[in-house]
Amino acid sequence: PAVAARRCGLNVHPTFGPWHAYRSLVVVAADGVETAGPPPNPSSSEAVAAAEAALQTALAATIDPTATNTREELVGRYREAWRLWQRVRQCVSTPEYDAWKYPDAFDEYHFSHSPALLKRLVG
Repeated sequence: PAVAARRCGLNVHPTFGPWHAYRSLVVVAADGVETAGPPPNPSSSEAVAAAEAALQTALAATIDPTATNTREELVGRYREAWRLWQRVRQCVSTPEYDAWKYPDAFDEYHFSHSPALLKRLVG
């Protein structure tokens, strides 16, 4: 189970750190089922604070307070600022998670959805 570092909006997995992705989530409400609660957050408070600061930087590069911020505008700025968004994950990553880190080209495609990059990667 991953732990949400709520202040920076990330789920940090005890084994994979921030380098994992969910493809689906099923939530089931069941009365009377006892749980152990969430596991402890594997990230230090300093790492979470750094990620929170990185998140604010990424948001500032993405959201223009003087613009209408249409979906297209937000997506475009998000894609241009992909390294700032990547930095949020890097802040809570530790050396034991490095084996699971996505290659930069993967992250760049994840954030940019660039057809030219995809063609170069699989071409």
